[in-house]
Amino acid sequence: MAIAPSLQPLLVPTIVPVIEEMTLEQLFRNITIDEDTCIAWLKSNGLFATGMMCKCARIMRPGTFSGIANGKGWRCPEKSFKKIAYMRIGSFSESAHIPLTESLEFLYFWADNLQTTAFLHKNLGWGEHTITHWRNFLRDLCVEEFLVNPQPIGLLDTHLS
Repeated sequence: MAIAPSLQPLLVPTIVPVIEEMTLEQLFRNITIDEDTCIAWLKSNGLFATGMMCKCARIMRPGTFSGIANGKGWRCPEKSFKKIAYMRIGSFSESAHIPLTESLEFLYFWADNLQTTAFLHKNLGWGEHTITHWRNFLRDLCVEEFLVNPQPIGLLDTHLS
């Protein structure tokens, strides 16, 4: 099945500035209120694919299906093929086993520098392993962003001796 290219690199330069401008109340009331609203927001901000192409060259349809995590996915319209793909394919949360709402809440806390283990455990209910894994994941995305788009550090035309 052909899928959209990885959307992970978009996370740091595109979404972090948007999340940093929002309040926690806006996040909870408008985005992470439920999984469907969260998916719609992720699609509108380029973090989830808005379409999927099946390997039989037909455009797959979004829907809720049994047999896949959280039930959200894409289905090929070809009745003899009946291929189903996971909604998160190609996204930053493709291999995550936590609700999208929680991963977006973690991203908000991370962007706002609210990331002590005690705080995240209390507010998300995550264990230390999950918190460490997500911190490392976001660190790796930042490293990738700076490698792809290097930024000068310090003053221009200043040389160290």
